[in-house]
Amino acid sequence: MGRGRVYRYGGEDKMIVLFDEIGYKTLMVALVEEHGLLEPAGQNPPPG
Repeated sequence: MGRGRVYRYGGEDKMIVLFDEIGYKTLMVALVEEHGLLEPAGQNPPPG
């Protein structure tokens, strides 16, 4: 899915992520944690 940022949490079990290339996606927090689907990009990710 590429780069993105967590836009907001939708309750206790969902998060909305805005991906640079594909737009908004709603993800289940438990699945993200269980499968390591997201990783921090750092405080100052490079542009682009």
